[in-house]
Amino acid sequence: MICLKPYLTSRSKARGFTLVEVLVMSAIATIVIAAVMVFTLFATRSFLALGNYNDLDRSSRNALDRLSREIRQTESLTAYATNKLTFTDYDGATLV
Repeated sequence: MICLKPYLTSRSKARGFTLVEVLVMSAIATIVIAAVMVFTLFATRSFLALGNYNDLDRSSRNALDRLSREIRQTESLTAYATNKLTFTDYDGATLV
């Protein structure tokens, strides 16, 4: 003899999602995924810009170090203008 439990045969007690629930859940999931993708793109652009600033800072620091090293090795300043400095080296050579 086979006995069926009443809660398995009743349609009102069946478990599952309705179409409206699935559509609402899909819409919410789509919005969340879109927000995560926008944040990822923004973060990627920010990290790339930060890397470019780091490269620029490194190049600028290197140029300033070389310039200050060459200026320290000169004997005197012989001429100057708003965009040009002329130094005399200990060997008598000019550094512009």
